[in-house]
Amino acid sequence: MTHCYQEIVPSQDPKFAVRYPMVLRALSQGNRPTLRTVPCSRNTVRLWLRRYQQQGLAGLKERSRAAHHPPQNPPQPVGAPA
Repeated sequence: MTHCYQEIVPSQDPKFAVRYPMVLRALSQGNRPTLRTVPCSRNTVRLWLRRYQQQGLAGLKERSRAAHHPPQNPPQPVGAPA
């Protein structure tokens, strides 16, 4: 995948700035040489490489960690009958 300069530079996310070169190196040189230069686990490199291959640059952006569904059984107030 090739991307134009304007797609890459406007990103202000510092994590994106680490992920993109890491993924490009993994694509060109493989995972093992990438692991020697990036302080992260093999699974992390695989994760970001897979997301990049499936979604392109959008896959390298931070995802929300918020719950997608509300809890099914909300906690009961203290002193309420069970």
